[in-house]
Amino acid sequence: ASGNSPYLFPDVNWQNEVLRDYGTNSNFNATFLGGGERVKYFTALNYQSETGLFNHSDNNIFSTQQKYNRLNFRTNLDVDLTRNTRFVINVAGNIYNANRPGTSADNIFNALSTIPSAAFPVKTLNNIWGGTNLYNNNPMALATATGYATTHSRTLLFDASIKQNLDKIVKGLSGEMAASYDNSAT
Repeated sequence: ASGNSPYLFPDVNWQNEVLRDYGTNSNFNATFLGGGERVKYFTALNYQSETGLFNHSDNNIFSTQQKYNRLNFRTNLDVDLTRNTRFVINVAGNIYNANRPGTSADNIFNALSTIPSAAFPVKTLNNIWGGTNLYNNNPMALATATGYATTHSRTLLFDASIKQNLDKIVKGLSGEMAASYDNSAT
């Protein structure tokens, strides 16, 4: 009860050890819309970032903090080349980066909810992660010492078209040529 023997009689508050009180979330948007009689444009930019709830997630070698960053963009441009010819180009995409501990958040939270506070210390006297045969999933070790996983993703979507009004030949007739390009890498 005095806490004088934490290795023999541990009393670990696993939630306080593994989790911090808050995470951060940011979301920024910018849109631009305009043009004139012959040219119209629209552009949208969005940046999102989030940082997770794990304490002590940065060691000297790598970070195990759950976090992500995403940049989304879109632009549309409509140009009337002549009274009867319209050129349209649309570009959209995103850049995404994420990081997380080497084990899943499900495993970490499962350990947090099942390991008793008196089961074992966070680390032993020899600076080895605590654990027992019955409880071998130290929540702190799961959150900080199982490596990390990183995801990088890039997507680009592009399409362009040119439309010709052919009313002079046949009323209501038009012709259109279009091309598109989609690319994604993870």
